[in-house]
Amino acid sequence: MIEITLPQIDENVVEYTIGMWLKQPGDMIVANEPLVEVETDKVTMEVTAETAGRLGEILAQQGDVLQPGEILARLEPADMTSPIPQKDEAATAQQPRQAKRVNSKRLSPVVGRMLAEHGVAAEQISGTGKNGRVTKKDVLAFLDRDRPTVSREQWPVADDPAPESDSIVDPKSEIVNLSPMRRSIAEHMVRSLATSPHVTTVFEFDFHAVAQHRAKHKAAFAADGVKLTYMAYLSLATVQALKKFPLVNSQFHEAGIELKKEINLGMIVAVPDGLYAPVIHHADEYNLKGLARAIGDVSEKSHAGELKPADLQGGTFTISNHGAAGSIAGTPIIFQPQAGILGVGAIEDRVKVINKGMHIRPCAYISFSFDHRIMDGAISDGFCSEIKRIIESWPEE
Repeated sequence: MIEITLPQIDENVVEYTIGMWLKQPGDMIVANEPLVEVETDKVTMEVTAETAGRLGEILAQQGDVLQPGEILARLEPADMTSPIPQKDEAATAQQPRQAKRVNSKRLSPVVGRMLAEHGVAAEQISGTGKNGRVTKKDVLAFLDRDRPTVSREQWPVADDPAPESDSIVDPKSEIVNLSPMRRSIAEHMVRSLATSPHVTTVFEFDFHAVAQHRAKHKAAFAADGVKLTYMAYLSLATVQALKKFPLVNSQFHEAGIELKKEINLGMIVAVPDGLYAPVIHHADEYNLKGLARAIGDVSEKSHAGELKPADLQGGTFTISNHGAAGSIAGTPIIFQPQAGILGVGAIEDRVKVINKGMHIRPCAYISFSFDHRIMDGAISDGFCSEIKRIIESWPEE
């Protein structure tokens, strides 16, 4: 038997949700043929078989949450003719494997942090999750055992605590189940705020010079199949500023700050179920047209669900264009383990006083959320000022 294991899709993700199986036990499989869909908060990908054979036992069912390296299924080499285990036999065969995983030390980041904060070992808790995995509810229930019981009548009115999110639901309300993407986004946002002390600074950019250049070259770019957007200009200016302020293109470690040698630009893309963060690798090697084309490509692939794992890995700095939906200002949360994220507000005409005269200019609020462990205001303001200088002095040609 050949074991098919869950691959490592994203270095920052520790758990994956099994999606729909594309093959069933007994099916003959060709080498590199897709077997099952696997979901993360960022992408849905297909796991393939590296060799040909007959699909035998499926060990991971749709909806199961697994970690990289765990077994998805077993494949019989093509020259084997042994019968495929029947459903009851397969279920029986899985019992020992499940028993071994009870109270496993493989924990989600949220559970791991809760255990560490309260000095509790995972072995002290009986897990109720899949295959005995310890969940957040298990930890909370364990901690509640040692808390004094207070009757409802004894609660001080002024200090009446708000009900927890997992408490009894108001019968007039309804619960919307969390998708794997939404659950992972929620966990990442909480983890990011808990990890990095966020500070946000906001600048106003005047896009008058960019607008003039764009009006002059937009048609020529379109003739080459490239949509020239304001994001292309801002991305190019950001890349140039990252070169001048390498501390912004870094990662915090307890031993020191790692300055990234590559500039891999992440672009937040909103999709119906949440957000993707595809990466334009080696963004500093692109000119304006190249970046405009790359931005269009990652956006199309995101909306079409065609992103591959490599498209989502290795980002060193991220831009969030929340202004695409009309928002004029925002405070984006850092995409871990990066040092900062740029938020782009909607570009709109505003009245500006220039040389004591009134002018109407296309302007936008650009926010920069940064990790205060890595940089202070002098660096962050210098970084934003450099982007602003490039944007506002864009040459006509």
